[in-house]
Amino acid sequence: MRSETRLLVAATLAAVLAGCGGSRTVHFPVDHAKPLPTLTADELNSMCNEMVGEAKDAFSVSCLAQAVTKKFAAGGSEQACQTAYQECMGKLQTTQLDCKLADTSKLQSCNVTVGEYETCTNDMLAYIDRMSSKMSCSMSMEDLLSLQKEMENGSPQPASCKALAPKCPEIFGADDGN
Repeated sequence: MRSETRLLVAATLAAVLAGCGGSRTVHFPVDHAKPLPTLTADELNSMCNEMVGEAKDAFSVSCLAQAVTKKFAAGGSEQACQTAYQECMGKLQTTQLDCKLADTSKLQSCNVTVGEYETCTNDMLAYIDRMSSKMSCSMSMEDLLSLQKEMENGSPQPASCKALAPKCPEIFGADDGN
């Protein structure tokens, strides 16, 4: 049971971190020197709309991680993985992301510029690309364990994001020195 839990954690972590399945970047259509708390509702909406595609990709990779977990729970059945992935993707297709509903309250205490936020986002997407490219329904248990070890030994948070933690702990977490 403990190894199954660890595999679920590894697959889930990969899903959470894996925001996209290709080489993507965001380009926020806002002055990069502008601090996040000073953004207008229209500027925040523009940034959010830029990220909607990345959010859809994050859900897609989350579907894959859940499916891989089900594969090993079903004794290694690649068909179980494919079925679980297709079911999850079917739900994803009907999901609407509305930027007008986004909670931006955490940005008010965030002393980070649009440019810093964009750099962190793009660095995270690059990390995500590397991790998500290693996940598939055809992966073996050895591949999953290798991915888990790689994720445990590396930091999922790029240096550009870690640098933002003291400036914006509500979004980037407290600066714990790691």
